[in-house]
Amino acid sequence: MPNMPQPKLGHVTAITITTNDLDKSLAFYTKLGFKEVARYDFPFPWIQVSDGALLVMLRKAETPAIALTYYAKDLDRVVDELETTGIKFADKKDMGGIKRNVMVSPDGLNIALVTWVETFVQPAGPTMLKMLQEDYFTPAKYPNTTIGMFGEFAHPVKNLDATISFFEKLGFAKL
Repeated sequence: MPNMPQPKLGHVTAITITTNDLDKSLAFYTKLGFKEVARYDFPFPWIQVSDGALLVMLRKAETPAIALTYYAKDLDRVVDELETTGIKFADKKDMGGIKRNVMVSPDGLNIALVTWVETFVQPAGPTMLKMLQEDYFTPAKYPNTTIGMFGEFAHPVKNLDATISFFEKLGFAKL
């Protein structure tokens, strides 16, 4: 397995998906093998679900959106470091002690850096990057036996070189 990059953006990662009906979305993810791990109404109504390897933040909102979200213990330092590399943030909000900074990839993917909250925990289950290759074909070893293991979050890009350069500034590495 190649040397894995060290997290630069945050200590907990999630895929954030907006929904206008949290309970309906929770029911859907439950059928896929996820379990509710947290629920609050501040700074907006949300539910976190996990399948043991992947964390998904279901956030109440009328406008459909998806984002990669990183929760950072030292958010201001991370934002400052990224800005020195030329990364620009499209939106910065302080929602009563919870800061949310959003940048947009060259291809329109929202990437949010958010203040880490002590109750947010990175699931410990294996993903394709952490799993032994011989276990890829052993579904009983997947943390989610309903839909399988999390392998990647993919989105189409217009200019692969520009997108790779952007993500390398964020601490990603080509594998």
